[in-house]
Amino acid sequence: MEQPEDISNNKPDDNATLYTTLGSNNYRMGYILSLAFVSAMGGLLFGYDWVVIGGAKPFYELFFGISDIPSLQGWAMSSALVGCIFGAAFSGIISDKLGRKIPLLIAALLFILSAFGTGMVNSLYVFIIYRLIGGVGIGLASTISPMYIAEIAPAALRGRFVAINQLTIVVGILAAQIINWLIAEPVPADASPMAILESWNGQTGWRWMFWAELVPAALFFVLMLLVPESPRFLAKQHRENEALQVLSKIGNNTYAQHEMENIRASFDAQSEKVSYRHLTTPTLRPVLWLGIVLAVFQQWCGINIIFNYAEEIFRSAGYSVGDMLFNIVITGSVNLAFTLVAMKTVDKWGRKSLMLLGSGGLAVVYIILGTTYYFQWNGLPVLLLVVAAISIYAMSLAPVTWVVLSEIFPNRVRGLAMSVATLSLWVASFILTYTFPLLNSALGAYGTFWGYSLICVMGFLFIKRKLPETKGKTLEQIEEKLAPATSREDIKKAKKLVYLLGILVLFTQCHEVTRVSNEKPNILLIITDDQGYADYGAYGGADDVNTPAMDRIAKSGIRFTNGYATSPICSPSRQGIITGSYPQRWGTYYYGGNIFPTSKVTLPEILQEEGYRTVKIGKTHYAQVLDNNSKVEDPTAHREFPLNHGYEEFMGFCAHRHDYFKLTEKDNWVEGHQDDLMSQFGPLWRNRQKEDFQGYLTDLFADEAIKQVRRQGDERPFFMELSFNAVHHPIYQAPQRYLDKYGIEKFPEWDPSEESFIDYHARTCWRQEEDPVGRKRYLANLDCLDDNIGRVLDALEETGKLDNTVIVLVSDNGGSQNTYANNGKLKGHKYILQEGGIRTIFTLSWSGKLEGGTVIHEPVSHMDILPTLLRAAGSKAADTLRIDGKSLFPLVNGKGINHHDQLIWDTGNEWAIRKGDWKLHVVKQDNFYRSIHLPAGTYLYNLKEDESEQNNRAEESQGIVEQLSTDYDHWKQSLSL
Repeated sequence: MEQPEDISNNKPDDNATLYTTLGSNNYRMGYILSLAFVSAMGGLLFGYDWVVIGGAKPFYELFFGISDIPSLQGWAMSSALVGCIFGAAFSGIISDKLGRKIPLLIAALLFILSAFGTGMVNSLYVFIIYRLIGGVGIGLASTISPMYIAEIAPAALRGRFVAINQLTIVVGILAAQIINWLIAEPVPADASPMAILESWNGQTGWRWMFWAELVPAALFFVLMLLVPESPRFLAKQHRENEALQVLSKIGNNTYAQHEMENIRASFDAQSEKVSYRHLTTPTLRPVLWLGIVLAVFQQWCGINIIFNYAEEIFRSAGYSVGDMLFNIVITGSVNLAFTLVAMKTVDKWGRKSLMLLGSGGLAVVYIILGTTYYFQWNGLPVLLLVVAAISIYAMSLAPVTWVVLSEIFPNRVRGLAMSVATLSLWVASFILTYTFPLLNSALGAYGTFWGYSLICVMGFLFIKRKLPETKGKTLEQIEEKLAPATSREDIKKAKKLVYLLGILVLFTQCHEVTRVSNEKPNILLIITDDQGYADYGAYGGADDVNTPAMDRIAKSGIRFTNGYATSPICSPSRQGIITGSYPQRWGTYYYGGNIFPTSKVTLPEILQEEGYRTVKIGKTHYAQVLDNNSKVEDPTAHREFPLNHGYEEFMGFCAHRHDYFKLTEKDNWVEGHQDDLMSQFGPLWRNRQKEDFQGYLTDLFADEAIKQVRRQGDERPFFMELSFNAVHHPIYQAPQRYLDKYGIEKFPEWDPSEESFIDYHARTCWRQEEDPVGRKRYLANLDCLDDNIGRVLDALEETGKLDNTVIVLVSDNGGSQNTYANNGKLKGHKYILQEGGIRTIFTLSWSGKLEGGTVIHEPVSHMDILPTLLRAAGSKAADTLRIDGKSLFPLVNGKGINHHDQLIWDTGNEWAIRKGDWKLHVVKQDNFYRSIHLPAGTYLYNLKEDESEQNNRAEESQGIVEQLSTDYDHWKQSLSL
């Protein structure tokens, strides 16, 4: 095969000798430098905009909920590169029509818009749009800035002047790295992802990293107004006098005249109007392919991954987030230092020698770096190898590729050819950036770096055979004598690289489909029924209480001492949990309320959209549509039915209560009986069909939950609501093992021939007939409940899912005196708005993510469960919903003081508001409901001083009463969907 001619050995013509041998004293170096540095500010912004995202990455990924989704990580990182592709694609047309100056002004405006918009957004998709806009600016600047410098720089100095563009790129990179490091608040080494998310860094700091770009972008725009147009573009537009003026300012008049003659000769020889088809002619095609291959190789050599994904690379090596940001600054400083080395050597050592050094050196470093990851040699070795790779790249491939691209294309097609080469570079960069998280996920860090080393070896062989040396030659000399630099075989080899990487992308994408769903946490929401505030050991419970399983949840997570239900009864309170909103917004105040409308989206509906398998087990009671063996024609058609508000699977019952043992069709004989108001017997729902069961209801619900935990074949994460009806009445029912434990007799079954069910029910739990062992019966139910929660936790642990499961445990409302629940020092109980009726147990656990044993006293609400679990699932849906709940994670991480400005309850007959330490409770008329006597009146308590609500301060604090009453009135007026 014929080899390309090395034009560095050619004898230059007389005119070339005249100005290539001129000393630097014959050039106006200050003027040339000023033009180079101003136009190269496009490179500075290119470098800043390109790399700033690397420092913001660990924070915005958590903010947008994509920290465990490699495909979206790759898209967020590479979206700017798509803009680069568009910018580069049109840069040739724009620069050949408008010149070099105007497109750089446009690029400056795009940088300004992108910097401002990227920092303002709260949506990943809008974030990507602004990154695309900034990418267009990069595409324009990366193409036109080096081209402008090459066209104003004397031949003997062109290499170092074009390298100024790379220098400013590096300065921009380093500036972004330093600014990111300075802006970010220190991140504790043991900070959990949720702690980072809710920190200033996670909410605001990353925005300032982008906004900082506004200053250099505005300066670039102003300074570009002051520089002249490229003399070669002016000559092409037949504005020779203007071109001579610019050339005269660069050198002396002799230099200007000789340079102008060469430019004229170049254009005269090729006077035909230029279009893209000229690039495919036999003469230009080989040169174009040379540029394309070199541009693609500069990206596929892999070094840019270290800049864009430095956070992941250093994290894989064992560094914390804070150390990673500092290490990134080190790499930027090294990059700058060795770019200066390149500027000194590019016109001495030559382009080809430096590119061989870069490709060969990187191949060796990547082999060693992959080996360190393979053997898990973390820490300093990784940092040193990364520094070595950046050093090699900074003094070779980084600047020299831009130098070669700016000088190998003929004058008349330079704009178009440069845009094609740069377009190829950014397409390659997009593929590289997008595929890295996928390749890293599928092949591991070691496999990925070994793959890049193979590409570097191929690049070394290509450069050695096909790249001629161009140092010291004028653009016109290079244009005249450059030989074909590639063959068909070389083109085929270049294409094979693209195909190989494409196959890897497809492979990892397919792998990702089956893998990514597992990376979201499982979610287990456990709701107990009427559990007393003191009936939980971790809460400093009553002396007779032992709840080791529930205590496990509290010890591994957060215990909220002021956790509130939205109602003192189950149906409205469960509506608040499932919707994250006050149920009064759709008219639910007490029993007989409305079911949430279809326009009100629920927690399982959102999680189902997020890719979760949604399961409901146990009690469903939001309204009374399906309650008490109702005669509804088709219960499964109502919104209240679980499969109609987001659950894919359901096993349980739809009522306020159910018999614990009578679970078959033959037990349903009481249906239609005049006393069936308080009864619920018979089979349970299995999805949309009724099914007979044998056993004790609490055990059966736990059995179903364990089966769901152990389920195989569906790789989606699960959201499971395990809604026990324990310790709701009938508490007289318990398995024999627990009756034996407490030494109590089995309670006699109801005999309808002897008494009505209501009378029977009154003997069991309305306290109209006191049961001397009633508390023991309650504790037997509580022990059974706790044991079954423990069985579910054990199943999670045995299957390896416990560490990746978010667990919430609450009671639907306060404990009931009618079932002998104990609310400790809290006054009141279920049914009323005293603290004992609305303050409940409330724990949140996420092993490894939340600090175990934490206690928080700030008031929180069941409405907070929805946004908290959505945040844990990586969903931003709560940000766009009209809900009343707030994510608990800011509070957990110390950033949520005054979490709720106020919390309000309204049952129709009474209402209450808590604001800070003050609670105002207004009873409109005497309440005798369910054996409870609550006198009408106005009650004001300072709960910090008087948690037991013993000292009514309404009369002495009328101002507070009036203010809180006004706040309640405003809330009442605001109620709507």
